[in-house]
Amino acid sequence: MNEQEIIKKMAEAIYDSCGIGELDYQLAKASYNAIKDLIPQWQPIESAPRDGSEVYVWVTGNGNYKTEARFLNNKWHDYRVDNSSGYGQMEWSPIDGNITHWMPLPQPPETEA
Repeated sequence: MNEQEIIKKMAEAIYDSCGIGELDYQLAKASYNAIKDLIPQWQPIESAPRDGSEVYVWVTGNGNYKTEARFLNNKWHDYRVDNSSGYGQMEWSPIDGNITHWMPLPQPPETEA
C-alpha cells in the first residue's frame, strides 16, 4: 500500500466516523505525515546497517523474496537449513542473489509483566 492509498483509507475511516468530506482527507494526510516515519519502509541496501543486526532484505535474481538477514564477514547472510554437512542444520548462510533493499524488523510484541 502506498502513501496515497493509506491516506485515502484513513480519510474513509474518518469520514465514516465524522462525515465531513474534504476535511477528512486533510486530517488523514496530516495524521499520516505525523506518523509516516514510524512505518517501516524499504530503503536502498547501501543505507543498511552493517553491524550484524537483523533486518529484512529484498533479494532478486533467484526469484524475488524477502528474508531476515544480517551482514556478517562482509556479506549478507540469512538463517536457513544448510545441508552441506548432511544433517540439515540451521545456520547463517551467505545469500545468493542480488540484494536491493532493506527494512527494519518490527518491534517484538509487548509482554505483560
